[in-house]
Amino acid sequence: MNAINNRLSLLITLALLCISANVYSQAGKISINYFDQTPPGSTAKVFAPDFISANGVFAQNGIYSPDGKEFYYTVSNGKWDHFEIWGTKSVNGRWTAPVPANIFGGASDSMEPFYSPDGKRIYFNSGNMSGTDIWYIEKTGDAWSKPVKIPAPVNTAGFEWYPTVSNKNTLFLTRNGDILFFPSPNGRFITEVNIGYPVNSTEYEEADPFISPNEDYLIFHSNGRPGGYGQGDLYISYKKENGQWTNPKNLGPKINTGEFEFGPSVTPDGKYFQFSRRQKWLTDIPSKIYWMKADFIDSLKHTNFAPYLKNKISNQSAVAGQKFSFTLPDDTFIDDDGNSTLTYSASLSNGNSLPAWLSFDSVKRTFSGIPKDAEKINIKVTVTDKADITVYSAFAIDVLK
Repeated sequence: MNAINNRLSLLITLALLCISANVYSQAGKISINYFDQTPPGSTAKVFAPDFISANGVFAQNGIYSPDGKEFYYTVSNGKWDHFEIWGTKSVNGRWTAPVPANIFGGASDSMEPFYSPDGKRIYFNSGNMSGTDIWYIEKTGDAWSKPVKIPAPVNTAGFEWYPTVSNKNTLFLTRNGDILFFPSPNGRFITEVNIGYPVNSTEYEEADPFISPNEDYLIFHSNGRPGGYGQGDLYISYKKENGQWTNPKNLGPKINTGEFEFGPSVTPDGKYFQFSRRQKWLTDIPSKIYWMKADFIDSLKHTNFAPYLKNKISNQSAVAGQKFSFTLPDDTFIDDDGNSTLTYSASLSNGNSLPAWLSFDSVKRTFSGIPKDAEKINIKVTVTDKADITVYSAFAIDVLK
C-alpha cells in the first residue's frame, strides 16, 4: 500500500510540475504586436501616435491584457471631469479600431482599467468629482459580467482610484492622497494596510500605484517632493527583505518633465514601461501615453539611495549638576544602502558648536555631559551618506534646576 501511495504521490507531483512548467512556458511565449511600432529605446516616445495617442484624443492609463491581445485605456478631456474607457483587440493579427468599451457600462465616468494577472477580471475606477470607487468585471467564457463595486473596506465615502493587482492578488490603490493595499488570503479584500512612510508622506500627495507582479517594486505618482521636475513626477520604491519599502527614487529627466507625469504600468512581457503625460491639470492640449524600455527598473535599484529621517528625535530633559546621557535610537535615520554608510554630526540648530559641557560621540550616537545651569538647548543632528547626501533632525534639551 505504501508503494502505491508513494507512486501516486510521485505522479501527482510530476503532473503539477508539468502544469507549472507549461504556465511559465506560455508566459515566456507572450508575443505582443505593439501596433506595428518600432520598439523604443531608453528615451520615452509617444505610444502609437496615429492610433492610440491620436491627435485630439486625451489618452492616458494604457494597459494590455495578460496575453497581449487586448488594450484598454482612458480617454479624458481638457477639464479632466469626464472619462471613458476605450479598447481595441487583436483579431487575426490586426488591431480593431479603438472605440468606447461597452463592457464597462453601468458605471459612470469609468477610467484606469487594470487586468488581474489571470486575465479573468478587469478592475477599474468609476464615479464622479464627488466620489470615486473601485469596480471590476469578471470573465466567464467569452462574456464579461456586469460591473461589480467592491465592498468596504476597499470603497469608502472618500476617493478611491487607480487599482492594480499583483500575482498574489494583492490590490493596491490610492485613497485621498495615500497608497493603500489589501491582501486577499481568502480571495476577499478584507484587510486595509497603509503602505506607510517613506512611500506615503504627510506633506505630499501619492497616487497611481503600479505594483509589480511579484510585489518587488512599486512605481507611483507624487507631486511637490523636493528635487522634482515639475507638477507631478513618477517615483519608484523597492521592497526590502524585511517587507519594508525603500526611500523612493525619482525616475529622472528621461521620464519626468515640467509637465504632469502619471499613470505608470509595465507591459505583460516586462519589456516596456508606459506612462501618461499631460501639460497641466486644466489644458486644451491632449494628454498622451508614452513608452520606453523598462530596463531602468533594475538598474535604478543599484544606484545610491538617499538617507531619510524615519522617526523624529524626541525632546529630552536634564538636571543641572547631574550627568546627562542620551543615545539616538537605531531607527532614527535610515539608509537603504545600509546604515553603516552614515556618518553623524551634531551642532546647535543655528550652526554653532555644542556648549562646552555637552559632547557627542558620533560613532555611538550618544550625547553626554553635566550641565551647570538651567537652559534650553536646540540641537541639530545631521547624517551624511557616502554620496554626500545629508538629512537632519532637530530636538531640544531642557535643562532644569
